[in-house]
Amino acid sequence: MEGKTLRNGGFKTKDSNVQLLWCVNLSENPNKPEMTLKPTSPLVCLEYNPKDAHILVGGQYNGQVVYWDTRKSSQPFDMTLVEHSHRDPAYKVIWISSKTGTECFSASSDGQVCIQFINKIAFRIFNYACITLTLTP
Repeated sequence: MEGKTLRNGGFKTKDSNVQLLWCVNLSENPNKPEMTLKPTSPLVCLEYNPKDAHILVGGQYNGQVVYWDTRKSSQPFDMTLVEHSHRDPAYKVIWISSKTGTECFSASSDGQVCIQFINKIAFRIFNYACITLTLTP
């Protein structure tokens, strides 16, 4: 995936939750998707891990944050539990610059900013914390 610019495909498929990623480099075939992802809810945002381009994090419309390893499957390898997820869509996810590259933030219009830590050996989210931001006049 290194050196490739990908964008989320924007056309209808038989399965409404299928997300297609397209390579937009001129040397690649623009008529064929680079990969297919199958989230449990429509994706609102998606980010590649800067330390490992095969690991992706996505924010879903249902508020859950999901993770993929594109070497293994088009299905997510883990996601936040509904009861520990955003109450509104997870509109932004970003990887935190760290030694391990296994932490990310997510944000939503529900006022919460959450942090997730991924156990790279078990590929599971092992710590999850949210804070609610409130504006005061």
